[in-house]
Amino acid sequence: MLCCVLVSSVHAAKSAEELYRKSFTAQKDEDRRELYHAILHRYPDSPYAFFARGALHLGDGNYNESLSCFSRAIACDYRFIMAYKYRAVVFGFLGDCRGQIDDYTAIIRLDPDNLKARLYRGHAYTALYKYERAFEDYATVLSRNPYCTDAYYYRALLFRIQGQVHKALQDLNSAIALDPDHGKARVARGDIWMALGEGQKALHDFTAVLSVDSTNAYALYKSSIIKADLSDVYSALRDINRAIKVNRHDDRLYLQRGIIRLNQCNYSSASDDFSRAIKLNCDSYDAYYYRGICSINLHSIKNALQDFNFFLEAVPKNADAHYHRGYCRVMLKEYKQAVLDFTLAIEFKRKYAKAYLERGITYVLMDQEDKGREDLKRACMLGEKSALTVFENLF
Repeated sequence: MLCCVLVSSVHAAKSAEELYRKSFTAQKDEDRRELYHAILHRYPDSPYAFFARGALHLGDGNYNESLSCFSRAIACDYRFIMAYKYRAVVFGFLGDCRGQIDDYTAIIRLDPDNLKARLYRGHAYTALYKYERAFEDYATVLSRNPYCTDAYYYRALLFRIQGQVHKALQDLNSAIALDPDHGKARVARGDIWMALGEGQKALHDFTAVLSVDSTNAYALYKSSIIKADLSDVYSALRDINRAIKVNRHDDRLYLQRGIIRLNQCNYSSASDDFSRAIKLNCDSYDAYYYRGICSINLHSIKNALQDFNFFLEAVPKNADAHYHRGYCRVMLKEYKQAVLDFTLAIEFKRKYAKAYLERGITYVLMDQEDKGREDLKRACMLGEKSALTVFENLF
């Protein structure tokens, strides 16, 4: 019956523009596509036909073809605001922020009261680091509509980029006061609370997001991190499992679950998670580091050494990684290289008691007892409890 009504509506339309307008009220995608095809069939040379063809290509992910069609629609009618808008969307998919700015500027010239065009142009300016122009656009939007939550949200992101955290919070507070269910604003505020060490406040925001959208993988991920820090391991693991169920292709989620499992001493499962994170993103350097820790505990020293080598190529001044690599080299009887690693660990973390302890033991294994004695004494002075026992056993 609905199909019959749509067909009769198509036939009743007296112009391409009427069919075009009907396409924006169609509730189903297939109905909208039917109207686009009707425009193409009945009015093939109209600007609406080029627009319809562009919209069909856009829906199919054919961005270059879509771009060409919207450009032809604009060439036919330079006042075709919706063609500029859709072409700006295509430019966004293609990563062409300058193209977006040009199209939103054209819309503003044709319709100076179009606040959405100013809002989106501000976002494009931000992507090009043209912060002053972005601020101007957001200020204009808010001066004309002080209830525009997205303007507060986007300006908050810009404030945060510039390190003005308190101004960012003010804008996010305004957005959330106007719309308590503004998920993006709550997520952004939650991120700021986390950066400020306000875990409970952050958790409140992420929980509010999840009360509206229980499948928000990012909110679940952040909630898991906070709960793990609060030692609520069961809830942290539950949240990260839910996040992975929603999005199986985000390496950060597997990294987080691996860290939770590592802290539970579930080394085999944790190692599997870190491996999955690396498979999804070969530059997930933290995953190499933590997998190395797992490999040590699983007595797979050569694999651990490989992971620490890779990690230290990317993060050469990480004291803990040098310490663990030094431990691996001791286990493999590579004493000179181990001493170098422990020395670097101490260089990057001056009061690293465990590094002094391990370097002292290594010196003893190398028959350099005087150096070993000094390092073990230093470890004792820094509060390493096992150093005294080791010292007494060795000397």
